[in-house]
Amino acid sequence: MNTLRILAAIAMLAVLGACSAGANGSVAAAAPAAPVAAVAPAPAETLTAGQVRKLVDALEAAENTFNADAAAALMAKDVQFVTQPIPEVGGKESRMGFDDVIAQMHKLASENANRSHASNIRVVRVAADSKSATADLSVIDSYTKEGHKMIVTTDQVYTVAMREGQPKLVGMTARLHSLSIDGIRHY
Repeated sequence: MNTLRILAAIAMLAVLGACSAGANGSVAAAAPAAPVAAVAPAPAETLTAGQVRKLVDALEAAENTFNADAAAALMAKDVQFVTQPIPEVGGKESRMGFDDVIAQMHKLASENANRSHASNIRVVRVAADSKSATADLSVIDSYTKEGHKMIVTTDQVYTVAMREGQPKLVGMTARLHSLSIDGIRHY
């Protein structure tokens, strides 16, 4: 039973990925300007559903190519991955931060050459203030582990927020729906 829990947790963590993104944040010093009667406010950091979909697509592309470094570029440093246990199986909720997620992605890349990953974005919800959003995904992972064919289905919720003017993944919650090993469904 513990082996199944570990495999389920590994499978859920394998759901990440991304393409690298970023911008050169250097700013040149400007000469002091004369006082102005009214100063225009800085542009608000707003998030759109299109940006969220683009970020999720980039994460999924990195997942499919085992590119942990590209995924890291799209995650906030304080990102949290939460794996919720299946009530029928029991266990505790697990959490991983940025460093653990990236290390796990590198490990999975070295272990799972015979792997496929497919996801479907069901819905994107942008918060009323346009500062954050969630994307609900259904995910199917198929891979070979220790000679056994594993198929894992999960529901995942990505939480995205604006960080330094860029959309970043700040959280992922995964809930396992089913695990089949060698064609036998275990739950």
